[in-house]
Amino acid sequence: MIRNEELNRAFEDCLARLQHGASLEEVLQKYPEWKEELHPVLEAMLALWESRGSDTVPVAAMRRSREHLLEEAQRRRAVEPPPSFWVRWLRKTS
Repeated sequence: MIRNEELNRAFEDCLARLQHGASLEEVLQKYPEWKEELHPVLEAMLALWESRGSDTVPVAAMRRSREHLLEEAQRRRAVEPPPSFWVRWLRKTS
């Protein structure tokens, strides 16, 4: 299960990097352990994007990226420690 999650994260990161102009080779260098799995799928995505026009971003990819971003933000909020006594005190006196 964890390996699938890692592969999904790698795939989403690769899509985002490709959308921001990175080459397929650059993107795959970051994930050598997933290269065999990612390469054919990313090639197909690039071909699809090229056939639809270079400015078109798949809605599903945008949705997944947004969901991932929101999940990460929520996780970071949950981990963030509460403000110290002095910070709370300064806020009250301001």
